[in-house]
Amino acid sequence: MQTVNLTVDIWSDHKMHAFLGVTSHFITFGVDGCLKLQSVLLNCHRFSGSHTGDRIASEFESILDIYQIKQKVDHVIDRFPNIFIKNMHINEP
Repeated sequence: MQTVNLTVDIWSDHKMHAFLGVTSHFITFGVDGCLKLQSVLLNCHRFSGSHTGDRIASEFESILDIYQIKQKVDHVIDRFPNIFIKNMHINEP
């Protein structure tokens, strides 16, 4: 896989426990030779503490590092671009 596209979200349950979820989306060739869209949940865990853009971006980047895909990210889709994306440092040498 050469590139991945990601969705990221942070939300709270009914008890106000925050969670951060990251899903990867990419295209592979199926056994029949046809293109196939794949989606994989990379992480979904409790996110404690302040929800600042810097903290969210730092946690997100650590997830990318775990899967060694930081340089493969093409697009990131999220609900809070003004807070989150400006704090990220992906696809930088």
